[in-house]
Amino acid sequence: MGAVLALALLASAAVVAKRSEPLTMSAAALVVGLLVATAVGMAQARRMSGLRRAAAAMPAGGAGSVHDLDLRRNVVAANALSSFIGHLSTALVVVAIAIRAGG
Repeated sequence: MGAVLALALLASAAVVAKRSEPLTMSAAALVVGLLVATAVGMAQARRMSGLRRAAAAMPAGGAGSVHDLDLRRNVVAANALSSFIGHLSTALVVVAIAIRAGG
């Protein structure tokens, strides 16, 4: 995954170097935002895996525990992050269409 992220950064830098127009700069900013959000999402997914393993190891009837509350908070955060990534992706598509259309 790291190689793909590095490639995306290099491609964005190459595009910005060739065309420093506002739409191109917007696209580059969106790509950087997506990269950061993806990295945060990967870290959050690892944390969720650990919380799920800990919750599964707890004895039955352990509802309301610290792990349960932490797991619920992280589910909400994961949904918000997923939505944010979707919005950034949509915005990037719109900017790419505008760039392709000539501005």
